[in-house]
Amino acid sequence: MRLVFECVECGGHYLPPEGMVYPDGPASPVWCSRCQTSKRTAGLREDPVLARVALAAARAALARRAA
Repeated sequence: MRLVFECVECGGHYLPPEGMVYPDGPASPVWCSRCQTSKRTAGLREDPVLARVALAAARAALARRAA
């Protein structure tokens, strides 16, 4: 099973690649690919603490589904 995330910018749910890497760079656990591209273009980076929380929440949800 793969991790599903909710974009903190647009609220959409997205399913990044299993390795959390897109062809043009790392996938964000905070922003969907569309929002990540617009934020990167604007020179903004994701908050590393928020990224860790998003990954932990997605992993916990995955573990609950598997149980």
